[in-house]
Amino acid sequence: MSDDERIPVGSGNLILCETDEAAGNDKDGNGDIIEVPAADPNEFRRTANAFATSSARLSRRNTKELNIHQLPFYVVCASLALVMTHKLLFREHFVLREQNEAMECSDWFVHTRDDLTLNRSVGMDGFYGRLGNRLASAEKMIGVAEKYSCNVTLPMLLDGWRGAPSRFLNMKSGDASLSNSTSSQCVIQHGKYWWGQKNMPSKCYVSMFRSHFMINLTHTFGRKCPTTPYGALHVRSGDVTRGHYDSVSETYVPNGVHHGYTPYPTSYYNSVVREVRSRRGKDFPFKVFCDDDGNPTCGFFDKLSSVDENIEFRTGHSLVDDVHLMLCAEDIALSRGTFSRIFALSAKNRTSHRFIERSESSCTMGNLSVASFQENPGQVLYWMTSPEERKVFFNLTSFWKNTGLQRDAVNKKHKVSFCYK
Repeated sequence: MSDDERIPVGSGNLILCETDEAAGNDKDGNGDIIEVPAADPNEFRRTANAFATSSARLSRRNTKELNIHQLPFYVVCASLALVMTHKLLFREHFVLREQNEAMECSDWFVHTRDDLTLNRSVGMDGFYGRLGNRLASAEKMIGVAEKYSCNVTLPMLLDGWRGAPSRFLNMKSGDASLSNSTSSQCVIQHGKYWWGQKNMPSKCYVSMFRSHFMINLTHTFGRKCPTTPYGALHVRSGDVTRGHYDSVSETYVPNGVHHGYTPYPTSYYNSVVREVRSRRGKDFPFKVFCDDDGNPTCGFFDKLSSVDENIEFRTGHSLVDDVHLMLCAEDIALSRGTFSRIFALSAKNRTSHRFIERSESSCTMGNLSVASFQENPGQVLYWMTSPEERKVFFNLTSFWKNTGLQRDAVNKKHKVSFCYK
């Protein structure tokens, strides 16, 4: 990752940059360290907007200075060297592309005053599902705005956040955005309507939501991230693990659950902790996030936290507090479902950990060495090592009913392998 990180905030793109001046080598006189204060949301946006012009200058300067020959790669044989070099160059290209897209989006959609009414806008007057589905609906809605030159009003998608709806002026719509003209596509509809839209990819979705939620390298929702690095394990419970103990029958009785969302095995999350601590140190702390303790994995980590002081088990906290901490984490272990869409909004150079159900085939080409991965952290994939064990597990749990037998399979010890991508 280059020294610069592009952070779309407010109506501009704020760069937090450790420049030549900070290193005592300010050759071009442009060196500055720009810091975002932990202030109220309005002050946060004013500060970001004030630095928008200089941020673009810093980004262009550092892009020109990129030296791809400094990228590390390890030559094992000719073919592996080519694969490794390609992957590392692709990552650097992806970072630059993300920066350029953020700059383009800041010119395309301008974050206006929250109290400004915009005609010819797309908006959402009701939600479909929980946070993950709401974000997916909003992404398609923004895709419609990009295609048909609509303005955008983003609603308060996150329960418990004290922000305000954000309004974005589409600069490509011309004077029509300020007139009384309408478009059949620029409409306000329920979230389910937007969820059902097909083939509406959005280029500016991440940029707009980072601005909406006031997310950058050091803050989320305008709140400062903890200064001590940590990892986060998101364990889905609640709607997939509801149940109760029947004292009459003396058996566990599952409640209505989502049949398509089998919980990931506890051994996957254990493997994440082991992998991260192998790179970051044996005492690297983790926060474990659960809706409740219904998932057997949550029960496991609740017990583990009593003997491992670097494991913090979190349940019963507000959603906005938990999302804030998850977006600030250095490493994040994903669970099944659309909730993981929120993690794409993080501005940190973080590592994501994902469990795959098929096989290790996703890891057969272009695996990175540990040293190379640490230089360019990306994704770690995990899978059950034994094909036979994997087949038994998924045959037993694929149609999830939250039975005692299925819960035992989730919590059972499984051998898990992983690779760096």
